[in-house]
Amino acid sequence: MAIKSVLIFAIIAAALPLFAQANIELRESNNIWDKITSLQPTELKASTPSCPLLIGTDCPPANIFVRYGCCGQLYSQCCFYFQDWMLLVFVIIAAAVIFSAIIRILQAICGTRNGSRY
Repeated sequence: MAIKSVLIFAIIAAALPLFAQANIELRESNNIWDKITSLQPTELKASTPSCPLLIGTDCPPANIFVRYGCCGQLYSQCCFYFQDWMLLVFVIIAAAVIFSAIIRILQAICGTRNGSRY
C-alpha cells in the first residue's frame, strides 16, 4: 500500500511542473505533445528584463535551472519557467515511473512476483 502511494506521489510530482509550464506557455495551443517536441534542451533561454516591458518591475536574471517571463492578466508580473532541459528531465522521470509501474502491475497480474523469477 505504501509503495502505491509513493508511486502515485512520484508520478504527480514528476508531471506537475511539466503541466504547469505547458499551461502557462501554450496559450495558443493546448497540445502537450507540441510543447514536448518543441523543447530545445541544448539552449538556455534568457529572462525578460522587466514586466511590463521596460517600465515595470525588474525580473531576476535567468540561471541554469529557471528563467523568468511576464505573466498574469496584464503581463505585469514576473513568473519563473523551467529551462527546457529541466522539462526534458521531468518528462523522462515521469515516463520511467509510469513504465516501471506498468511493469510491476503486469508482474503482479502474471504471477511472477511470488518467488519464481521468469
